Amino acid sequence: MVKRLLLSTLAGVVLASTLVYAQIPSPIVDGVWSVDDVSFGGSGTAGVLRLCGVNGDECLDLDIESSSNEAILSSNTTVEQLRFDSPGNARVRIDRGAASNGGEVQFQTAASIDWVAGVADSDTAGVAGDEFFIGTAAAGATFEMAIHNEGWFIYEEADASPTCTELDADDSVAIYNTNDTLVFAYCNGVTMTYVKLLLDGSDTTLAHDTTAP
Repeated sequence: MVKRLLLSTLAGVVLASTLVYAQIPSPIVDGVWSVDDVSFGGSGTAGVLRLCGVNGDECLDLDIESSSNEAILSSNTTVEQLRFDSPGNARVRIDRGAASNGGEVQFQTAASIDWVAGVADSDTAGVAGDEFFIGTAAAGATFEMAIHNEGWFIYEEADASPTCTELDADDSVAIYNTNDTLVFAYCNGVTMTYVKLLLDGSDTTLAHDTTAP
């Protein structure tokens, strides 16, 4: 099957006074979606690189947004996976400029951040810039847990103690700190139990009861 390469405009700059087509052989192999049409300018939008499938109705757009410093990969159909397939090693590399910059992956719902994982920004209070963090804001601003490059774990204080709704009965254990107390929480059947140790040293014995700290 003969494919084509269409060059039109990129960021408002005309690449050719007339449309230029190049013949590109690109068959479907083992059912893998192949590229049928490549165009600069997308559907009339400057700065978009569009890749379309064999049927012509399935397209991916790579949009360079200079105002937000983003490269946005979007689709006109439901695309559930981005896969890097290699016969050898496969890597994804995030290279930040310095410790004063963050390097992270954000998980969002409708453009709102749910979770962030990555290397913290040293400009953020409470971090040095060499920790790997998991949190709910960019750059480690509100991290829930961090791993220091020396090997220790850092936990932020929990806002609330778990219940049997969050923990599987007779199975899961939650470890957290709250109210100056290190806590191991466990759902024993339908009853929450807590093993507690005061971190301020006022009591050096472990307490085990059903009262949340």
